[in-house]
Amino acid sequence: MSQTVTQSWGSNEGTPFSLQPVKSLRLRTGRYIDAIVLNGARYGGTGGGETDVIHFDNDEYISEVVIRSGAWMDYLSFTTTDNGKEPSEVFGGGGGGNEIILKGIRVLGIGGVYEGVLNYLSLMYVKDYEPSTPVEGGRGLDFILDYLHPGQTITEYDEVNVRSLEAFEKTSQHMTSLTASVKAEYFGKASFSGETKIVNTTTETIRTEFERESRTARTVERTIPEGSVGLVFATGNLMKSAEGEYWMYPTGPVTNSQVALTDTEAVKDCYDLTGSLEGQMSSLKPLKKIKYGFDCY
Repeated sequence: MSQTVTQSWGSNEGTPFSLQPVKSLRLRTGRYIDAIVLNGARYGGTGGGETDVIHFDNDEYISEVVIRSGAWMDYLSFTTTDNGKEPSEVFGGGGGGNEIILKGIRVLGIGGVYEGVLNYLSLMYVKDYEPSTPVEGGRGLDFILDYLHPGQTITEYDEVNVRSLEAFEKTSQHMTSLTASVKAEYFGKASFSGETKIVNTTTETIRTEFERESRTARTVERTIPEGSVGLVFATGNLMKSAEGEYWMYPTGPVTNSQVALTDTEAVKDCYDLTGSLEGQMSSLKPLKKIKYGFDCY
């Protein structure tokens, strides 16, 4: 079964840089790794020659890494996978150090330590990664991410990017029991926009990024009246993991709605990630069916 692993190689002396998702990648190399250029920022010196740069597509990820290291990073090779497209690769360095080959992985983040060269490399990755497949007919579906009782307050954010992060943050609350492979794929989609720094776990990282962006966002608040329920929706795509688990990822921002407790049309054909909306809207009970493991009305 897949599992999330963090490993490091080299000498941990110098200036550290945090683990971060990879959106672009190139190397400066000669007899060793002079620098890694990650998301446009150079970590290391200016010696050696530059490799080509990989600009990652939304579904592209690093699936194979070769490392040679001792007191610093002697050689690196990164190979990507992107839904059956021709793989991309950057590599360079010398023949010193001990060789490590990582295959069948999905890299979540790269960090390390540098001085005049790259001294230390840290990788967070999923070992024995298995990608999910799209469910036929599972694109553009409506999902209920949360609901609010009468008397509670809905907070709406003006900025679309904040509401998009909110969709990922609320969805991630319902994914705690899924495999490391699924969480890695979900995190890859969530982290592709914004300058994300990885914090402990992928779920915590998404929450931290949302809290950071929402702190200064303009908001509108309204209180749910008696006889109504506040609903948080998102449009998303349905996926099936290699282990047979169904899961979704949002493809747009959240939308908030206030509906009457008896208004079942408002949630018709929606998938309920909370699994408990019928307790608030009792009129949904005779309409509920289980579809792809989710309550659906």
